[in-house]
Amino acid sequence: MASHLKCESVSLPAISSGRFRFPRKLCVRHFFKAAEDFAFENNPNDVTLRRVRYTNFDWPTVEDFYEEFNWRYTMRSKCYPNSGTDNIGKLKHE
Repeated sequence: MASHLKCESVSLPAISSGRFRFPRKLCVRHFFKAAEDFAFENNPNDVTLRRVRYTNFDWPTVEDFYEEFNWRYTMRSKCYPNSGTDNIGKLKHE
């Protein structure tokens, strides 16, 4: 929808992990997977979306987002988008 509306940025609140008690770590993993899949599915010249902000209301959720971000973009060496594996990839030390 953001792409259809030609948005340049979106903010996504992790409300499901709080109010609706969806497991936080799983919620965080799906947030990152969705953003990565979008990036791999779309030509950057064809979309206006450039920034995705994840918004949270509590410190434990912020910590989970930080941990997932660090793992995905520091410790992981490869990403397998749209693979059905949550884009797990391989760790750099494997």
